[in-house]
Amino acid sequence: MKLWAQNARTEGGLKVYDKDTLATIHGWNNTDQLISWNTFSKKGNYIVRMKYAEPYQGSALTVTAGQQQLATLIQPTNNWNEYREMDLGVINTNKGKSDFHSNGHTEKVQGKTSL
Repeated sequence: MKLWAQNARTEGGLKVYDKDTLATIHGWNNTDQLISWNTFSKKGNYIVRMKYAEPYQGSALTVTAGQQQLATLIQPTNNWNEYREMDLGVINTNKGKSDFHSNGHTEKVQGKTSL
């Protein structure tokens, strides 16, 4: 299952740029902002992998699906044009509707991201 930036619901002034698989979410710079996806899934375990660009040290985020939550510190990239993929962990979902939410936990979160 892929959660594309173009299909995300954003709150707090976040902007989606580009389209299709090239879409990225920009302007993530405070802890009140939220990125979320509503999707249907088969029952199973899913690896949560994030592709991002974040040149600042000290950013953290959580990904929540139902009662499960993954938290991670984001390793910085060299610049805004260098993307990195990072495995955040495994989430188990039941068959049917799944809601995924992601939000930052430091004021320094400024990256471009898609899960």
